[in-house]
Amino acid sequence: MAGVNQSQQLFIQAMMTQGALLEADVKQLYHSVLSGYGIVESSDEKSFDSFLTSLNHHLKLLDMQIVHSLMEDSYERWYGLVNRSADPGAKIATRYTLAELEFFNKVMETLATENGMASSTVLINMTQGLERKMTGSGAQSFLTSLIKSKWLREISTGKFGAGPRFVLELRPFLSDIFKEDVVICQLCREAVVRGDICGSEGCNIKLHLLCIARFAQGRVSIKCPGCHGDWTSDLPQIDFPGKKTDHPGITLSDQ
Repeated sequence: MAGVNQSQQLFIQAMMTQGALLEADVKQLYHSVLSGYGIVESSDEKSFDSFLTSLNHHLKLLDMQIVHSLMEDSYERWYGLVNRSADPGAKIATRYTLAELEFFNKVMETLATENGMASSTVLINMTQGLERKMTGSGAQSFLTSLIKSKWLREISTGKFGAGPRFVLELRPFLSDIFKEDVVICQLCREAVVRGDICGSEGCNIKLHLLCIARFAQGRVSIKCPGCHGDWTSDLPQIDFPGKKTDHPGITLSDQ
């Protein structure tokens, strides 16, 4: 890639191999890559952000970007190198068989429309409705591979949720793919996978838990941004990671 030095190339290769990395691991990778080439950089946040900004400047020419997002349930920050132009099907079409691709789409649809969680039993039973046959053991093995590749995460025994790659690579497309089945958070305007709903009758507003907590900082009660009635659900108590402007949406690393 023109204009990219060796340390940046190594960083990109590592990000492509890993698929997604926790914030601490990305920063460790950053320092390891630089030290490997004898480059001494400050360990502060500004140097790290500048490195990613420079890298994204070059990656834009390839329609790729390093982005980051907070997980909606754990509030961990994950980073990933994603293709910003490819549709979701193109992102994974070359990796799986036709049966696996059909099952993958069913799994992702379920997570996008069922508050971000589903039991292994529910997911495996979906194979019965596939056009291309897949055994239960084959489905279980495939779900395990999705966890390993970070598309899924096991929230508890037998309970699966959206993984970091789902959040980083697919969430920007969810409202286009599933239309009315996906709710947009009225506070950050991003698709809500995991969240809470307004308790007022007739109001279908759904918000990210993290956005609710940010909105409620310093307040004992809040109003629904949709119906303007009292927000009757419990306000989440969260020790915020990162900056005060953080929300679960996708963030380019040059912003």
